[in-house]
Amino acid sequence: MRQAPAASFEQEVDVAWWEAVARPEVLYLMAEWASVTAEPGSVCPSVHRNGSVDTIEGGCTDKFGKAWTGRARRLRVDGGFQIRMKDFGHDKARYSGRVQVFEDGHRFDMDLVYEGTDLTSVEGVSPKWLAFDVSGERAPDGRWRGEGKLAADGHGRVKMKASDLAFDSASCKTEPLSGTLQLWAGGHAVEVDYDGRGDCDPVGTARWSRDGVDQGELEGISGGLDCNPTPSQDSPAPAALLLVLGVSRRRRRRR
Repeated sequence: MRQAPAASFEQEVDVAWWEAVARPEVLYLMAEWASVTAEPGSVCPSVHRNGSVDTIEGGCTDKFGKAWTGRARRLRVDGGFQIRMKDFGHDKARYSGRVQVFEDGHRFDMDLVYEGTDLTSVEGVSPKWLAFDVSGERAPDGRWRGEGKLAADGHGRVKMKASDLAFDSASCKTEPLSGTLQLWAGGHAVEVDYDGRGDCDPVGTARWSRDGVDQGELEGISGGLDCNPTPSQDSPAPAALLLVLGVSRRRRRRR
């Protein structure tokens, strides 16, 4: 993350890409996926359970022909997981770092590097690696918040803070009802203000500003992600990331 250059906020498409990646509900889904990984009974990677600790090891080739490497240690605690990984995964998707995720309050804390080559098929939008140093939660009133730093191959690095993102698919399924996402990079500041409660647009929009100057509407904002991750030996790539990059691809096509 320290080696990545500051992200550029010069073009709207750059801001749109980071808006999709840095949302706290997206980051939670990524953290939850990484914490699942593989379950007892898995042959490759193997999972050995000792009390509340699962040791997950590669060094094998699964039925799909993927060669798994690395090692993960997962501690199961009430309402969630704590997991540490070292170069864990296969040649198309690997994790290194730590993740904590708790279903109670949808809390997450991620200090993680994800490397993947299976995501580059999304029309060149996806990076080869992403780095996360973020934490967040969904408050009892259902509003999401989070803050931290992110970096991505080809996209640079940003600092982010999300405040009070509210969702209700019944009243507006295409964008958040309210809340703010702030991004900082290279001496510039971007603020995205969600307004689905009063202006629910079919294509999903939000007002945004750069360095305090209004830039109009940011199109292609997505609604809340309601899907739940399930472990797959086929690929440990986070499903949330695939959804995010698909949203970014549609934005680029529309422009």
